[in-house]
Amino acid sequence: NIWFAAMEALLQAEKIVFFGYSLPEADPHSTIFFKSMISKNENPNLSIEVIKPENMETGDKQLKERYERAFGDRTKPVFHDMKFEDYFQSEGGT
Repeated sequence: NIWFAAMEALLQAEKIVFFGYSLPEADPHSTIFFKSMISKNENPNLSIEVIKPENMETGDKQLKERYERAFGDRTKPVFHDMKFEDYFQSEGGT
């Protein structure tokens, strides 16, 4: 089951990267799922990064507010305005 696999990955992750996902208010089920799993992740070094492509229409302020409201009690998300390819290159392809 893909949802079970996602749950396990989020519970064990050291780094979670959201690519081009605006965490829309119109999709509360996904927000609840992510928030629940991330809050149960016990990794003390957990980091959350949000890669926002330059052409994404969601405003920076609204996007940051949604992510910080959802995950800010666990860890402060870090935001990047860049292309996906540029992120992968900066991470050494990992």
